[in-house]
Amino acid sequence: VVPEQVVVERHHGLEHFGLDTDDIEAEIKRLVGLGATHMEGPIAMPNGGKIAFIKAPDDVRLELIQAPPK
Repeated sequence: VVPEQVVVERHHGLEHFGLDTDDIEAEIKRLVGLGATHMEGPIAMPNGGKIAFIKAPDDVRLELIQAPPK
């Protein structure tokens, strides 16, 4: 039995980096208004924080990070 092949696209260079924000929904709206592509999120994290991903030039993803409430 041959296991299924996993197809992995090679990515050279920076894959993604994160930016903190106090209001993730407003930041997504602002960036999309500037022409960015909303990829995913906001995603609720178990600690109460949220993350989302925006597409940037050269196939780099921006991860928006909203800290959990204090």
